[in-house]
Amino acid sequence: MDKLTQELGEIKKEIEQEDDALYAIKNKIRHLEDVEEDIHQARREIDDILYHMKEVWRGEHAEHTFWQIEDEVRLYNQKDDSMTNDIQTELNNEQKKHQQNLDVLETKQQDITKEMRL
Repeated sequence: MDKLTQELGEIKKEIEQEDDALYAIKNKIRHLEDVEEDIHQARREIDDILYHMKEVWRGEHAEHTFWQIEDEVRLYNQKDDSMTNDIQTELNNEQKKHQQNLDVLETKQQDITKEMRL
């Protein structure tokens, strides 16, 4: 009985650690969502600036410069999107791993609790 009690205590500690890890990941995901909102706001502001630049600038050289700026902004946005997606995927995978570990630990905890009742 003592061995089972000790094992149950260890499992409870591991469950707490997995819960803490899940909580930390959820906070990171919320932070990433906030950052994504900020990025979208910045993109809207950049689009406004580019629109105003296009309205003010005239001539062939200005048009060429504007297209270069537009291309650079597009590339920057693609890199941002890629990086954000990579981080999101990594966090989702980490969250799944910890949730699976938590599920296994909770099953072990239930099995030990049943065994202790017998």
